Amino acid sequence: TRADLGRELLRLVSANLQIGQGDHLVSEALYLSDPDGNGLELYRDRPRDTWRWSKGEVEMATDPVDIRGLAEEGARDAEPWEVIPAGTRVGHIHLQIGDIKEAEHFYHTILGFDVVCHYPGALFVSAGGYHHHIGLNTWHSRGAQPTPANSAGLQNYMVTIPTREGLLEVKERLVAHKVPFEELEDLIRVNDPWNNQILLKVQPARAL
Repeated sequence: TRADLGRELLRLVSANLQIGQGDHLVSEALYLSDPDGNGLELYRDRPRDTWRWSKGEVEMATDPVDIRGLAEEGARDAEPWEVIPAGTRVGHIHLQIGDIKEAEHFYHTILGFDVVCHYPGALFVSAGGYHHHIGLNTWHSRGAQPTPANSAGLQNYMVTIPTREGLLEVKERLVAHKVPFEELEDLIRVNDPWNNQILLKVQPARAL
């Protein structure tokens, strides 16, 4: 909720952490870094019926958040919590990539995600009409080569597919585009062009 995000803001301020912020029209977000320098985005979505779409793409921006109003709502309306509220989940991830067109070819043409927004230096893709499950940007990485295997960073992430038929369709596209992958039972392991490892797994929606 917005009140929970406001309570989180107050916790970050009391911890004397440096905070970034952005109103993305579909959501309000706070940004910080963990002790290892990994960037974290804490956000709450606005109701879907308020998102604006044009020609199949969702409108997003980077406007200033009403920080004062957010803090006031957190202090006034948030349920008290010391552990982050149940129902909080990973809504999306952002990946640094070297080339937008190459990213669109891999994530849209081959893996099958919908392109929901082209943004300067970035591409946003999703499934099921969400504003984005994966953000791909070149803001600090244009022209980047594949990440060496011994580099610290993201180990892998999983994309769950509700049917085996859906997984087989992705496999067929990987084969057609000559993308190397490893196949296990109901699971495919594949790297994107920048060595981000993806696990594609069958998991019925009712089990999520």
